[in-house]
Amino acid sequence: MLLALVAGGKAAPLRELARTAGMPNSLAHRYLASLTASGLAVQDENTGLYDLGPAAQRIGASALGRLDPLRLAGEAMPQLVADTGLPTLLNVLGDRGPTIVRWERSYVPFITTLSVGSTFQLTNSATGRAMLAFMPSQIRDHLIELAVTKHHEKPPSNLLDRLATVRRRGYDEAESVLIPGLAAISAPIPDVQEEAVACLTLIGASVEVSSIKEMAIARLVEASSRVSQTCGSRFSLGAVESQSFSPLYPVLIRDIDPPHPALIRDIDQSASTYCSRSTSNRVRMARIVHVERGFKGRK
Repeated sequence: MLLALVAGGKAAPLRELARTAGMPNSLAHRYLASLTASGLAVQDENTGLYDLGPAAQRIGASALGRLDPLRLAGEAMPQLVADTGLPTLLNVLGDRGPTIVRWERSYVPFITTLSVGSTFQLTNSATGRAMLAFMPSQIRDHLIELAVTKHHEKPPSNLLDRLATVRRRGYDEAESVLIPGLAAISAPIPDVQEEAVACLTLIGASVEVSSIKEMAIARLVEASSRVSQTCGSRFSLGAVESQSFSPLYPVLIRDIDPPHPALIRDIDQSASTYCSRSTSNRVRMARIVHVERGFKGRK
């Protein structure tokens, strides 16, 4: 019954709460009487509607105060790496811009100058824009001004439109903007006030990221939303259609010409889907490793 009070998001009549809780009205009334007596629920004398009481509000506030979004985000990172095969970064906003505070490496070797403590531009990186999109307008505008005047950034002319798009879909992406050949996809972690407290970012070689981009976006937004909602946010990041992808990754890429249909026939259907998404006129794979099952495809 207490969860039914929470689910509606507003005061509700007994009949609606009973339906939500899946119990008869008579039983719901007894539960509500008990919750009201303990302060976990209140009933409006004029409307008769029930809502969360002061004791429930104190419990909620105390629970939120004990949550650590950075710890929760860090716990989500290994699964993101397992799902996508891409290195995953946890970023917070520091005085020099978005800063990497944790790096979860993938099993595929990845060479870059980035490391824990590295910073990104605020207005020209996917990470920076993902965080800017979830900030109050006054703070956002002040940070953009600082980025231009203090850090000499040159924001894109359509920055505000871009931020509106990021907020609507729940993520941003960039390719070869700050580092040639590097692609990034970033999703913010909004708190209970719908302000970004951190950001999860997937990075990798452009060709690798593009081949699994839709799956990577779905997994990233799902992970960020889960952390955000655990921390009390009711904001739902952009609806991204989640599809069931197997974590297949090219580990040795070269042109194979002509295409080899046997490569596609010999692996399961999910691998066939993956290959078709990576094929134009030629198959750009020499070997595919199915990480979960340890399958090694042949040419």
